[in-house]
Amino acid sequence: ELEIKKVLERIARKNVETLIAALALARKRLPELSLVVAGREDSAAPRAMVQALYLEHAVRFLGEVSDAELASLYAGSAVVAQPAWEEGFCLPAMEAAALGRPVVISRAAGVSEVLADTPWYVEPGNAVAIASALVIAAEAGGDPARRARLEAGERAALAWTWERPASRLIDVYQKTLGRARTTRSRGAA
Repeated sequence: ELEIKKVLERIARKNVETLIAALALARKRLPELSLVVAGREDSAAPRAMVQALYLEHAVRFLGEVSDAELASLYAGSAVVAQPAWEEGFCLPAMEAAALGRPVVISRAAGVSEVLADTPWYVEPGNAVAIASALVIAAEAGGDPARRARLEAGERAALAWTWERPASRLIDVYQKTLGRARTTRSRGAA
């Protein structure tokens, strides 16, 4: 059974409803696809949508999971999908890529600086595009070019450290402060 793991904090910006609609479409091509939603739920809408689309057998809501359970979910997934409307850094995509898992992610996410073109990027409101990306990503292991894409994502995620962006931020502060000092000293003269 192929499972698409959706890791989220269960708030509306995570776009679970569109992912559920995309799953229904993707199952026309890969009927064995299923969806696992991990995280706190704040709405009954996703469960209602699952029922409306007759996907009860294909979607599981786990609630909150431990870090160990989350790692196991990533490792066992065919695809990790995060088509959020808005996202900060999107650590789930990084974690999944570090485990060599295909990632389908919204263009709104901030992960492109690290993973570049290795995830499958989608527009968050387009269930058809998300479904297509899910199918392509789920079949990635069987295609040498797609496998190379996954390996590049894994290398990029593993090479990333918190020190790199922190160092860049310090550089920006130092340059800004240096300019401010220069401007003040010119004004004082």
